[in-house]
This record gives sequence, structure tokens and C-alpha cells, in this order.
Amino acid sequence: MLRRRWWVVSLAVAAGIVGAYAATAQAPHIYETSMSFYLAAPNGLPDGSITPDVAGTRIATYRALAKSPQMMQEAAGTAGSGGTVTVTGSDSPLFMSMNTTADSADGAYALAQAYADEFPAFAASFEGSPAGSPPLVLFEAPTKPGAPISPDARRNVLVGLALGLVIGIVAMFVLEMSDRKVRTADQATQAAGLRLLASVPHETVKGARRALGDTGSRRAEATRQLRTNVWFAGGPRVLRSLIVASPSGREGKTSTAVDLAITCARAGQRVLLVDADLRRPGVSRELGLGNTTGLVDLLTSSATLDDVLQTWGEDFRLSVLASGPVPTNPSELLGSERMRELSAEFEERFDLVIYDSAPILPVTDALTLAPALDGVLLVARIDRTRRDQLRRAASVLAELDLRVIGLVCQDDRDEARSGYIRIDRNRPAVPATHTALTPMRRSANGAAQRQDRSQNQ
Repeated sequence: MLRRRWWVVSLAVAAGIVGAYAATAQAPHIYETSMSFYLAAPNGLPDGSITPDVAGTRIATYRALAKSPQMMQEAAGTAGSGGTVTVTGSDSPLFMSMNTTADSADGAYALAQAYADEFPAFAASFEGSPAGSPPLVLFEAPTKPGAPISPDARRNVLVGLALGLVIGIVAMFVLEMSDRKVRTADQATQAAGLRLLASVPHETVKGARRALGDTGSRRAEATRQLRTNVWFAGGPRVLRSLIVASPSGREGKTSTAVDLAITCARAGQRVLLVDADLRRPGVSRELGLGNTTGLVDLLTSSATLDDVLQTWGEDFRLSVLASGPVPTNPSELLGSERMRELSAEFEERFDLVIYDSAPILPVTDALTLAPALDGVLLVARIDRTRRDQLRRAASVLAELDLRVIGLVCQDDRDEARSGYIRIDRNRPAVPATHTALTPMRRSANGAAQRQDRSQNQ
């Protein structure tokens, strides 16, 4: 979750830091300086006569005098500006500290200097001390402050960072709980209740076929894994035909069908790729082939398969049947008796027939075609497919008692960051061979036997 939503926490932390800097810049600056006075014994008494109790009483009196309106007016008049004054005791009963604060360094210093000059005489007049014997003697003179004591920029930034972090974590959990899209392959399998056959990584390569042609790419390896799982998904019977579908559009079903067909053809199988999405065909565009004639012509005219069949590939041959012109009744055509006859003919001529179909939820095209085939391959796209739609699509397939062989996840960024796929480009290449591969099955006595494709025709 943090890997997907790190930007929420980062944005909140950045906003907290920027807000702290802005608040610091807008807050008034407060400067402070201090001085200390020596408490003299009254009426010529020795200094030892000032006990802690006596010192505490005198400091309380001086605190009140320092904050009296008369003293504050006199000091402000002398300093030319106002401020605040605080009086505190010290570890020794003979000393008293006084702090002055103002909104400028000059103001704080001027106010402190005014108190240093006038407050001892003011306290003496209040106590009635004889002339020349003030009760307070300036011990430490005030100095002009350099930096303000408030606002504390470092503290404010730390507080802003902490608040931003807390808000970001809370926002991350809120977004995660309210997110309806599939973000990981585990979420997809949980929503669909299906076995994951392959998780195809996201690769920023122009043209999916270029990524697939690179035998060392993660996309190619994931598609080979899908091919192997499809081979063995049929149980005792090898799958001869399957339809690739998705809950909604733009979820990677066409790319999955094309990639699987190319990979199986590279392995030596006789593969027919049929574009059965009669509403928005994409196979011909994906492979750069024409779409003027195709499946619709076989369904509506006397055209034969050889008339409309196309091939794709250089070192192998993939047979492609485009969709042809867009019909007005695609669902009826795909569910017709003629379509069932064509499906049987396709399986007689090819080892594997892969159909790309329209999405399951918006239209019923795939649902009318699927009963005539061996299985359905459901596709979901990470960060796009909604969990409720994936759950509903799987439920519809189950209600119609259609055989769903598994789930494929497209654009899995987690898968793109993992995997053991390394090709040593410096080693001499071994010439590729295209011996036809078929799944191994176990006979009744336990011996491994390779099924003869001719027996399945």
C-alpha cells in the first residue's frame, strides 16, 4: 500500500513543511534581553539578613512594581516603545533576574536599559529607602539581542513535518479503503475467485510486439508462463479453443490474445487468432494487418476460410482471421449455428484457436460465443479494472456454467520490479528451433506420454 500511495504521504509532508515555513514567515518576531540585580540589605543591615523567605517576598514585590502602570509608562516613555517585563528569582537569594521582550531588537534593548536605569530608584522610593542606599543594584547590564526567540523556525518545521506525516498516513488509509480499482494481482484473484495464470508486467516499450520479441524481457517470460499454464489447464483434454475476455474495455484482452497466440506459434503450434470483437476490432490494428474481410464474411457470405485468412510473422507463421466489416447484429452472428460450424472447422485445421472478444459486462457477444469453445480466459488490468466489475464478470461466467480456466493480470508494476530473467548477451546465440510442443499427460499406469495432436482432431 505504501509503495502505491507514497505520493500521498510525501505531498502531505511537503504541505506541512511549506505551511510551517509560511507560518514562521508571517508570525511577528519577538526579541528578548535580560539583566540581573543584586538585592541589597535595607537600612544598612548586613547581607546575611536576607533569608530565602525575605528574598522571595521582596522579589514578589518587585515583580508587582515592575509591572505597575506607572513604572511601565515611565520605562516606555524613556525607551520610546513598549514591551513586556518578567521578574524571576535565582539560585542565590541575593540576586533577581529581569527579562524584557519587544517586537524588535532595539525595542527590547531600549526597554531593558530604561528599567536598568530607573527601576532601582523607583523601588527605593516605594520602600522609603534613604538616599544613596537603593534596595537594588544593577549587577549584569542588558545586551542587545541578536536573534529572535520567537518564532522558532526549527520547531515549527518539525511540528509541520509531524502533522503532515500523520495526515498523510490517515489520507493514505482512507484512499485505500475507498479505492475500487484493482491495484495488485492478489486483489484481482480475490475479487474474481480465480486462479492466476500469469501476471504480465508493465513495460514502457513502444509496441507490445517489440517487448514480446525480446526473449529476455519480463513480458515475454510472463507470456510463456501463461502459455504453459493454458496448456495444462485443460485437465485430461488439451484445450483446442479459448476466448479471451475482460469485464470492460481497454483492459488488455486484445494484447493478451495476441501475445499468447504469438508465443504459442513460436513454440511450433498451428495457431489461429480470431478477432471476434465485431464492435471494436483490435487484432488487425495490433498486428498491422488489413481488416477489410474476415469473420463477418464467413458468417454472412459464401467466402471460405482460405479466402480471408492472413498470416503474420517472419520465422514462424501465425494465422490471423480479422473481424471484417462491422455488422449490425454482432451478438446474433456469434451465437448462430454457422458460428458453431466455423468453430469446429477451425479446431480441425489448427492446434489452438484463440478468440479475442468484446467485453463481458457491456454486451453479450462473448457470452454467446463462449459455450461453443473449450474455455474462457479472463483478463484484468492493474490500476484500471474495478474490483466490483471483475467480481461481477466472474459471477456471470459462473452462472452460465462456462469454463473459466483462469485469470491474467496486465500491467503489473510489482511484477515488473521482480523476477529472475537475465540473458547473457555476450554468449553465442543458439539457433532457435520450432519443434511443436504439446502438454505431457499421465497415463493410467503412471508413464508420461505426449499426446498426439492428431488424436484430438
